[in-house]
Amino acid sequence: MNWLPVDIAAAALAEMLDSPSGVYHLAHPTPVIWTILMREAARLLNVPLVPYNQWVASLEKQAVSPTAKTSQSNPALRLLDFFRYTAHRKNIDNFLEPKLSFAKTLQESPTLRSTIAKPLKDRDVGKWIAYWRSIGFIPV
Repeated sequence: MNWLPVDIAAAALAEMLDSPSGVYHLAHPTPVIWTILMREAARLLNVPLVPYNQWVASLEKQAVSPTAKTSQSNPALRLLDFFRYTAHRKNIDNFLEPKLSFAKTLQESPTLRSTIAKPLKDRDVGKWIAYWRSIGFIPV
């Protein structure tokens, strides 16, 4: 998983404003395994951790359910196409397969270079969940 905290992503984008034209991949350059982070999310949310494909199948059932009002009832439904795509890949722990090159991005962004030695950890999951709760995206 290669998610970047918003403050780091914003700083990296600002640093790349005057960069030469080209493709710059904005993601965490030190990926971590999805299940490591989701184990902590499940613990903090007090929900069971289920296999990814089982979770996507559950989302698909919700999407076609006659009682499903809108994607507002479950925000994950908004990304169902993405989750379907990743569920059919061999390595669901790496959402950015095939591997992206961060060489140009790292050259242009000192902030992103500083994240290489700081992979995402449980504390990051805690910050995300705390923020999502603070804005009402996840019920307290």
